[in-house]
Amino acid sequence: MRDLDSGLSQRFREQCEAARAHLWREMEARGLFREDGWSIHESTRAAGNGTALVFSPMHLRLRAPDGLECWVQIDEASHAIAADCEPHGRFGNNPA
Repeated sequence: MRDLDSGLSQRFREQCEAARAHLWREMEARGLFREDGWSIHESTRAAGNGTALVFSPMHLRLRAPDGLECWVQIDEASHAIAADCEPHGRFGNNPA
């Protein structure tokens, strides 16, 4: 069980890192830069038989653009890990 947990944790972490990197590229392409106060907000959301970690642009004073987010989901029953972004679709999907 420990090896399964460790493998799932590693794959989930890798997908989260890829989602953050993809989102930063999308944000910077729209002029949303760290040095101007933009960051990535992380939240959780129930998703089917599991949980999704959702990444979206955030600024303390400016409104974030609609339709720009990434998510990484883990299915508790099958241990499948999936990831996607809007816009531009899937950047990675690694079923367990």
